[in-house]
Amino acid sequence: MYVKKFEAETLEEAIRSVKRELGPDAIILKTVNNSGLRGALRKKVQITAAIKEDDYANKTRVDNVLPDAEKEAFYNSGAEHINEKINSYNSGSYGKMGLNKAVKSVSEMGHRASETLKNGLDDFLSDLKEDEQEYADTITPIQEAPARKVIYHATETVQATQSDRPSYQNSNELERIVNHQKNQIQNLEHKLNNLLNHFEENKKIQKEHPSSIDNLYTTLRTLDLSEKNVQRVIKRLNFELNDEDKKDDNLVYDHALKTIADHLNFSLPRFAGLSKEPVVTVLISDHASGQSSMALRLSKLQKDNMIIKYRNNVIDNDKHDFTSKILDIEVSNVSSLSHIVSECRKQIDLGKSVVIDLKACGKESDETRKFIESLKRSFSNLEVLTVLSAMHTELYNRKILSKYKEITNGAIITYIDMCMNYGSLININTDFEACPFMMFGTGPTIPDDVEEATADRLMAGLLQL
Repeated sequence: MYVKKFEAETLEEAIRSVKRELGPDAIILKTVNNSGLRGALRKKVQITAAIKEDDYANKTRVDNVLPDAEKEAFYNSGAEHINEKINSYNSGSYGKMGLNKAVKSVSEMGHRASETLKNGLDDFLSDLKEDEQEYADTITPIQEAPARKVIYHATETVQATQSDRPSYQNSNELERIVNHQKNQIQNLEHKLNNLLNHFEENKKIQKEHPSSIDNLYTTLRTLDLSEKNVQRVIKRLNFELNDEDKKDDNLVYDHALKTIADHLNFSLPRFAGLSKEPVVTVLISDHASGQSSMALRLSKLQKDNMIIKYRNNVIDNDKHDFTSKILDIEVSNVSSLSHIVSECRKQIDLGKSVVIDLKACGKESDETRKFIESLKRSFSNLEVLTVLSAMHTELYNRKILSKYKEITNGAIITYIDMCMNYGSLININTDFEACPFMMFGTGPTIPDDVEEATADRLMAGLLQL
C-alpha cells in the first residue's frame, strides 16, 4: 500500500490532487480540517490517501509517457474513463492515445520514487510528533503500521521498475532512507511501550495505596450523596488543593464538607421577615407528612394568627383540634375555595396572618395549581410551602417536589429528628434550586420542635454528630 498526504486550501482542490497523483483507485484514510492558529500556518485541508502498489505502478507507467500538458485534462475526466485508459495501456492498446513515447530513464524513476517515499514517511512521522498530545492518535498509526507496508512495497516497486537496467547508486540511497525511517519508527514504538509500562505501574500503585480523594469518594457515595454532588466536590478539591494538601485526610474532608455546605440552598419564610403586613402561608403535601402539626407550630410562632383547614369538600375534625384549643389557636374548617378567600380577607382586615392547611391528597396537580393561582390573584402577600417528611424515601419526596415545583416557594422538612438518610435531603436540596429549605420539624412537641432550616443541621445529621 502506497500512502501520501495532500494539502490544499479547499476540499475540492485536495480531492483533485489525490486523483491526479494517485489515480481514481485511491482510498482516503484521513481528512483533517486545520482551523485557528494551525490553519493560519498550514493549508486548510489535509487528506491522507493510499493506493495499492500494483495500481500505482500501472498509473506511474502512464504518467511517464503522458505529456504534462495533457495530464490535467486526463485526470479531470471521469474515474471510469481514467481506469479504462490505464488498463488499456497495460494491455498494449493504449498507444492510440499518443502515450507511446519513450519512457523516462530508470535512474530518474528511481530518484523520483526515493524522493516520494522519503517525503511520505517524513510527513507521516511529523504528524505523529504534532499529535503526540493526543494519546489515541499517537498509537493508531504505529499499531496499523502503514509505513512499514509503504517501505517494503515501494522498494519492490522500484526494484521491479529497474529490473531491466538496475541502478545500484539509487538502490543504495533508497535502502539508506528506508533504514533511517525504520529506525525512527522503532524508536517511537520503544517510547510508546515505556509510556504504557509507566502508566500501568502508576495505576497499580494507586490501587495498592488509594489516595485521600479516592477514600473521600467512597465515603460520600456510602452516605448516599448523588454522583453529581460527589463529582462537584472532587472537581473543586482537585482545583483548589495541591498534591501535598491532598495527602492530608483531615484537610481533604474539611474542604469537602465546606463545599457541600456552600451548595445548600436555604431561605426564610415571609412570616419570619421584617414585614408587618399580614401573610397568607399555604401548606401543601400528600400523605403522612406531618403537615397539620407543622401548621400548628407555624401558627404559634406568629402573633394574631389563625389556621384555615381545607379537606376536599369534607369537614375534618381530627385530633389536632384538641391541641389547637389547648394552645389557644383559632382554627376554621372550610370546604370550598370561596370559603377560604372569604375567611382570609376577614382575617387580613383584622390584621391577622393566615396559615392554610391544604391537604391535596387525591387531587390532580392541575387542579391544585388552579387552586393556588386563584389564591395568588386574591392575595398579594402569599407564599406556598411544600411539606416533606424526612422519613419518606428520596424518590417519593422528589415526586412531590416535581409535582408542585411550579407553584411552590420553598419546602418544610418534618420528622428530621427521625431521618435515616440525610444524603437524600442534600440531593433534593441541591437539585431543586428554586425550592429552598425554610423550616425543620425537629420533634413531636407542639409548638416547640420547629427551627429555621440551616446547613449545620443537615451536615451534623450527615456525619451522625
